Amino acid sequence: MDEYRDKNFVFIPSNVLAAISPPYADASTGDVIITISTAIVEPLPYNSATDQLPHILGVMGADVTFSYFESLILAAVPECSDATRYCVVIDTSGYVIFDAALSMKEENAMKLALNSNYHIIHSHPQIANYLINENILLRQECADVTTNSFRESYIMNRSRALHADDLPFSISHLSGTNIIIMSIPVDLQQNDDFPIDCVSHLSSNEPCVLPKHGCESPCMEKKRAQFFYDACLNRYQYTWSNDPPPCIPLKYRSNSDKPIKASSDSCDIKPRPADKPSANAADTPIIKEEPFFERNDTFKYIVLFGCVIAFILCLFLAFKQKRRVLVN
Repeated sequence: MDEYRDKNFVFIPSNVLAAISPPYADASTGDVIITISTAIVEPLPYNSATDQLPHILGVMGADVTFSYFESLILAAVPECSDATRYCVVIDTSGYVIFDAALSMKEENAMKLALNSNYHIIHSHPQIANYLINENILLRQECADVTTNSFRESYIMNRSRALHADDLPFSISHLSGTNIIIMSIPVDLQQNDDFPIDCVSHLSSNEPCVLPKHGCESPCMEKKRAQFFYDACLNRYQYTWSNDPPPCIPLKYRSNSDKPIKASSDSCDIKPRPADKPSANAADTPIIKEEPFFERNDTFKYIVLFGCVIAFILCLFLAFKQKRRVLVN
């Protein structure tokens, strides 16, 4: 595609990242579609620094059906049509965009995909184990202040992936996009030399059960996150320098992914430790929290009654003082 520019804007497909979404259900038709989007950027001055980022004016995209995207993959990667191999296409977070289960519309795969939760750990745990053990698929966390939790997810180390020569399958990055294409021998599925010890969650809002570097689909860690929240003051204690960064709002979220509210019996907030809490959730004390007016009903009414009495007393004293002034 040739570079297109006019006096106001420039669209450079070779230099601007094209983002390809995982499959999802179209709101109007219900069909399974994929969105391909890219940025429209303002041209930089010709004498600008090479590391200067362009100013993004907007985003444009197009929806394509899953079957059309599948035809593009099969045409671009002939190995995917080979009887001895199969292809898996994932994004740089490990979510599956294309594989055989989606192609054949298998029920479990489609259910997870349409809820935007079909991860490589769900579909191919053995491949995910390889990627994690080779430090290609890296687990990361971010702070979600809406649920008072850390969200555990993944990011692909593309540089290491392209230079990993000891993998039993081929892996490549489609330049200018966010997708990774893996060509995997069929007989690798029957290979028992590499153990599969991954944990899969139906929702990314389920609690994490493995240590930080374990093979586990995206999940939520609430126990460590509650060290950073003062329930009495309703205030977070994040520094953002040494703590996990804030989460980027999810573009796709299942209807079942509702915030999980913790409970509390008191405001006895334990002090935050000097260093970051242990990654072992079992050894980490739970700090519970609950909004003030959702605690014990009797205590709530006592406080409200006390406030009313104090208000009436203030009015009485003010009236008495005003009457004394008028008399004098």
